[in-house]
Amino acid sequence: MARYGRLPRLACLALIGLASACSPPPADDAAALRTPRAAHLRPDAEARADTGGDDARIPSQAAYLLTDRDGRVVASQHEDIIDTPMLAGSLMKIVTIVAARDSGILDASTRIECPRAVRIDGRVLDCVHAPLGRAPDARATLAHSCNTFVASVATRLSRSALSGSAVEAGLPAVPASASLALAALGLDGARTTPRTWLRAFRRIVERERQHASPSFVLDGLRDAARIGSASALGARGFDVYAKTGTAPMPGGGTAGLVVVATPDLEQTLIVVAPGGAGRDAAEIATRVLAARGADAAGRAAGYVRVGRVHGDAYRVERVAVEAYVAGVVDAEAPADATAGLRRTLAIVSRTWLGRHADRHAAEGFDVCDLTHCQVFREARATGSTAAAETRGVVLVGPDRLPEDAEYSASCGGRLETGPDPAGIDHGDAWRVELDHRALRAALGPMGVAGARIDRMAVVARTASGRARTLVVHTDRDYELDAERARLAIGRALGWQHLKSTWFDISPSARGFVFTGRGHGHGRGLCVRGAAAMAARGDTPERILGGYFPTARLSLDATATVVDLDLPPSVTHRRASLEAAVRTHAATVATRLGRGAPAAITLRVHPTIESFQRATGLGWGRGARTRGAVIDMAPLDVLERRGRFDVSLRHELVHVLTAAALEGRPRWAHEGLAVVMARETIRAVVPEPLSCPLDEEFAGDAEALPMVYARAARCAERDLARGAWRDVGADR
Repeated sequence: MARYGRLPRLACLALIGLASACSPPPADDAAALRTPRAAHLRPDAEARADTGGDDARIPSQAAYLLTDRDGRVVASQHEDIIDTPMLAGSLMKIVTIVAARDSGILDASTRIECPRAVRIDGRVLDCVHAPLGRAPDARATLAHSCNTFVASVATRLSRSALSGSAVEAGLPAVPASASLALAALGLDGARTTPRTWLRAFRRIVERERQHASPSFVLDGLRDAARIGSASALGARGFDVYAKTGTAPMPGGGTAGLVVVATPDLEQTLIVVAPGGAGRDAAEIATRVLAARGADAAGRAAGYVRVGRVHGDAYRVERVAVEAYVAGVVDAEAPADATAGLRRTLAIVSRTWLGRHADRHAAEGFDVCDLTHCQVFREARATGSTAAAETRGVVLVGPDRLPEDAEYSASCGGRLETGPDPAGIDHGDAWRVELDHRALRAALGPMGVAGARIDRMAVVARTASGRARTLVVHTDRDYELDAERARLAIGRALGWQHLKSTWFDISPSARGFVFTGRGHGHGRGLCVRGAAAMAARGDTPERILGGYFPTARLSLDATATVVDLDLPPSVTHRRASLEAAVRTHAATVATRLGRGAPAAITLRVHPTIESFQRATGLGWGRGARTRGAVIDMAPLDVLERRGRFDVSLRHELVHVLTAAALEGRPRWAHEGLAVVMARETIRAVVPEPLSCPLDEEFAGDAEALPMVYARAARCAERDLARGAWRDVGADR
């Protein structure tokens, strides 16, 4: 991440709140005029100041829109800002460069000297990118956002050529009243919404990918993320196309912008950072991508590249994340694992992947199928069920990022951080003898030389008693990290020998005897301990709370496919309705301790009569669920009653619990839905409590509030008794 003075740019904004207090401000593009900049970009009250790492949250004032290959909204924040027309700042440089190339004004070899400042229509624009060592070409201009190059090109570019390039991308033409030079830099001309710019960026990338020859436009956009004005993305390992900009806000001040596209166009993103600059927006983009499922190489969420061992090499396979999680569960779980333990492992495996998906990036894939990452095999029904029941559920730390969810087969009764919360005798002692020759060969890659190992001893231990440092003597002493030495021995001689670093070493006639306990590193979750807790009836939430006390369960709202069937009168609300379904699905699933539903269909009816004909429900009813299909009365009717959100949550509880509650009385279905949807029913339930009969739910509409209130009281009573654990609810 680029730094300015002693503090990162966002840290300065968060701590001081004034852009002018951060010196010097990043002027990465044409909007970096010699005028003061206001700053309103601060993290929310719960967020920590950015310390330059990956642990800061998405600032609450930032706006973003993340879409998939088909242009559907995956995630968003402050769509009112996303739909506010504004100037584009240096995003417009892409259009200008494309127009100049297509007009024959420049090619890949064209270079223009940069004097570091340019005057246009009385305005002085600085170039504050680092010295480039030579006159920039178009590729470097896009990467580093050089104002001088674009301004010089604009003097030879016709208004019709620039307008034609803009219109082809889906942007408005340059008005006749606008300064052509300033319009080429995005500081004059038609105002366009960030949503429109996101679509335009996608079109430009798609067109450039169709070029028969290499595109210096794409090269420049990729360099922007690697080494240029959007280098925060490259610093996090995201291999994407990107372009930053800083533009005047309609109400005054400036806003930082960045557009991002993954190379396969599976995801496109725009971020608007009010009060910030383009570099600030790029930093926020890394957090959005990390939080919303893009892996460290910027590929689409939902897939992982697994390196499968094949002879002496790896065979790379593209595997859906949930299929990967299922395969890990079946490979890592004991043969006699309970369903609760498998669900626990599914959550831990999915969380681990979110934190370590770039472990083998240098080798062209994400994770291997060995214990170096997570053991992965083809899934069976048991693993697939566990993955489906926890779909999208991960552990997040206080910073809202995935927990570093490590796990080992057995901790020997003690974790690195303290006693195993399971409180059981693991009975996992082991003993192995390794000869001098084998050990010498295994440790050779760590730099150990000499023909024979004469002495080997533990010289430092961790707080839990595990070996931290070893001394190995051949012709001289070699000091080795114990865990790295264990892994080296495992790779050379087999993983069954040194099962952990919790061992003592003694000499033998052949070599050395290792006497130890435990299996694995002893960090995070202990599978043997978790198995004991699951066998006692503890839920995954309780098990994980014992091993990761500062983390909590969270659900990715993008884990559900949403299909909307809307009447023409509300099609303009498609994006907000889809977002509502995803958000409420994540909310109720988290409350239930269950995974997100794979797919939901929401069918909104145009009239009450249409709804009643389709559902068979009478007056006063607003929604019905069958399987994963929710029928709802007209939106205006539900919203006048103040019932849309709570009705949607109620029906989503039915979607998630119908199978688990099959065979139970109607009050169980409806009562749990009322409780988990946080419905308020104004009815005083008489004592003694009696749970309603099924036929009472088909009674008079005026009597229904009392029927539902009694059902909710019964559900609350049984929740307190722990009677809903098989459903996933345990409060």
